[in-house]
Amino acid sequence: MKTAIVALCCLTLLLLSKPAEAEQQLPIIQIEKTHMSIQGHYQYISIFAHVGDDTVTSFDLTIAFQPDALEFIEVQSWARDLRYQQLNPADLDNSANTGFLQISGYPIPACRDSTGKTYLAEIQFLLSNSREFNCKALPIRFAWIECGDNTLVLKDGEQISAERVFDFNWDGDHENDHDEITGNDCNVDWFAHYTGICDLCDSMATEGGTQPGVFWNGVVDIACGGITEWPGDINQNGIDIEYADVESFTSGLLSEFDRTVLPDSVFARVTDTNIDCAVASVADLVYMVRMIMGDAIPLNKLAPRRSELCARPKSVIPYPWHAWIQKNPNDPPPPPTTTTPAPVFDSVLVEIRDGSLEISSDTGLAGIFAVFDFARDQLTDSLICLQPMQLEYKVFEGELRVLLWSGLENLTRQILAGRHALFAVPDGATLKFLQASDYNGNLLDVIHVTDSGQVRMPLVRE
Repeated sequence: MKTAIVALCCLTLLLLSKPAEAEQQLPIIQIEKTHMSIQGHYQYISIFAHVGDDTVTSFDLTIAFQPDALEFIEVQSWARDLRYQQLNPADLDNSANTGFLQISGYPIPACRDSTGKTYLAEIQFLLSNSREFNCKALPIRFAWIECGDNTLVLKDGEQISAERVFDFNWDGDHENDHDEITGNDCNVDWFAHYTGICDLCDSMATEGGTQPGVFWNGVVDIACGGITEWPGDINQNGIDIEYADVESFTSGLLSEFDRTVLPDSVFARVTDTNIDCAVASVADLVYMVRMIMGDAIPLNKLAPRRSELCARPKSVIPYPWHAWIQKNPNDPPPPPTTTTPAPVFDSVLVEIRDGSLEISSDTGLAGIFAVFDFARDQLTDSLICLQPMQLEYKVFEGELRVLLWSGLENLTRQILAGRHALFAVPDGATLKFLQASDYNGNLLDVIHVTDSGQVRMPLVRE
């Protein structure tokens, strides 16, 4: 009788601890994301799988990383037969400084941790001491070089391969495709693909069948150390992120920053408040506002994917973060790209319609900075803001510069998602540059819609 009661209680707890799922989610194979990693120290990166009640028996993975920042040491695993090798970049015509690591293991013990993860392998890296990588986010991604890369085999013989691929900023919600990169690089002739299997396999048929899976990239987020010029101290009075700094920042956008106060040696460090490598942008102003409100903290890399923009010169960063790698070493290298890489970020559309600057966005906007070519020395009529934001503008050195932001009276103001007219564009003004930031201080991709087509604006002014 006592045994029966205990069994009934266990069954009840099991049912209560497992809420019914509306639909079965795809298995997830994930590379760990680390935060505040210290340079000069070892960093261990785990690769694990979420496969529900299934049991993984073997795996075959190919991982890409940045070897000048992450020195590969070894791989450890519970797999009884573990094999791994680092591909020699010289053999791959690897001008992008990309390291590839192939890992396979069999069999794997049928055990999971308390969260249901099955650990496949753990990679040990030594983080470079180079100041180049201070405060950077270093992606570690799945790579597909040949058929069979990045596959798992379950106990029943079923094979899991990539159906969807997400970058490291994904939140794990299958309904959220904001950071999905599946197939983004399938139409280019790279040595390896980073967004899925593409056309490497005609068929993935196996004896036990196939099952789609989700592959989720990881990142090593390097801590910010040795900073003496704090981001946001625009007036250099030793107090970072104060109202006076915000006023100095807006003045700098509309005319120019005082370079006697901010010389070249500190300018980039101080004005890049959100540490996204886009110096003195409207997103930096918005992030200062968020810090004043207490919604954000100094030095937080709120969008580490943006730090990839300054990790390498733009001319050698197509997508996602490496230069071109030809399959045939005798092929001539392509010309350096002069366009922005294919976006995996939010985009906004801007258009001058019926004399007004209009913007369309799927997310709320807390900052707009627009620059127009303008031949006159001053405006004949004042600009009127058509949104509940603070509008500031100035004619400076042949340009009309316009700034829309929350202002200091109400720091929570923003332009809601949707299509909105912002202000009337004066006669003789031609739009040449525009930056847009969301409420959290993320710089967004801007697409200018014209009569002749769509033009992607640069993220920063040249």
